[in-house]
Amino acid sequence: DVIGNNNGFKVTGNAPRAEAQFGVFNDGGNRQNTTDDNNGKEYIGHLILRPSQNSLIGFYGEASQGVNGALATPRIRAGVEGSITLGRHLFEAEFVRARDSVVTGATITNNRLLSTGGYVFYGYSLSPKWQLVARGEYWNPNRNAHGAAYADEKDLVLGFQYFLEGEQSKIQVNWIRKNINGN
Repeated sequence: DVIGNNNGFKVTGNAPRAEAQFGVFNDGGNRQNTTDDNNGKEYIGHLILRPSQNSLIGFYGEASQGVNGALATPRIRAGVEGSITLGRHLFEAEFVRARDSVVTGATITNNRLLSTGGYVFYGYSLSPKWQLVARGEYWNPNRNAHGAAYADEKDLVLGFQYFLEGEQSKIQVNWIRKNINGN
């Protein structure tokens, strides 16, 4: 399938145990669906493999040549995701690594800002409608920072979900513990 709109186009393909998507967009970040003010495009790809009916592993990537008009600020993302359901147990995880450029005024001050993050998730189904959940997240927006400039975030989420219609609509009640270190 090929889908196009004023923001770009996407090509998708499906097979019995795999699906793939590739798109070219004006932007894939916080400037998507706005007027295109540069010649750079965003290239985004996603591949999902389903080794069994209850598991998947996915890979994705994104590359941009610049999103700030005449001043190109490249972004690169790469990630891996996976999930497996074993009876009432659901396990999910994702890891992403990014490289961005930092703009100060009208100058690129760092074109290799490295960041990493990810999460692990566990869900236990009490019934088809009720699920207990636990999720741990980690985000480090600048792996090169040390000392007073170092900052990262660790989150813990505990709660439950009530599914209204299949897995398309749900009500969640969560307790969230955020630990943000640094500036």
